[in-house]
Amino acid sequence: EISKRYKETSIIQSSAADILLALLAIQSGESILDIGCGTGNLTKKIYDISRGYVTGVDPSKGMIDESVKNYGGEINFQQSSAEDISFKDRFNVIFCNSAFQWIFNVNKALENFYHALKPVGRIGIQAPGGKEYCPNFIQAVDAVSKRERTGSIFKNFKSPWLFLDTVQDYSELFLKHKFNLAF
Repeated sequence: EISKRYKETSIIQSSAADILLALLAIQSGESILDIGCGTGNLTKKIYDISRGYVTGVDPSKGMIDESVKNYGGEINFQQSSAEDISFKDRFNVIFCNSAFQWIFNVNKALENFYHALKPVGRIGIQAPGGKEYCPNFIQAVDAVSKRERTGSIFKNFKSPWLFLDTVQDYSELFLKHKFNLAF
């Protein structure tokens, strides 16, 4: 259901994407992989810049269905998680805006990203910085996990978000997976 109104409600993601696009300086003809493409609105923007081979992936069937409905003639879309993609030396650029924090197995995803990029490819990721991104949620989960009535329900709760607190933490993660860093 979210996919039907995502374009109107994803204002923060859209403004963050503009900054990431500027940093990536996508060139005409470059091939781009959009990780967590949602409904394809930003993927279309990327395609309009590149006019090259562009693929958007998202694990949500609803998001991919909406993407295909709106932009499927020009852009390739696949329902897939970042952990399950299997491209080899295919893309000049990987664009990952407001999605990296949702990846459950970040090590597998980064391995896949590394293989998907051409040898001189580049990746741009925008993700929330640290646990301060959603302190109310984190505090609420902590509080209910300590209550007698709800503690057992949250006993094995695992946060759905990946939060790294510093640029150094992100740098170490990417260096571990053979990426060169440029800021």
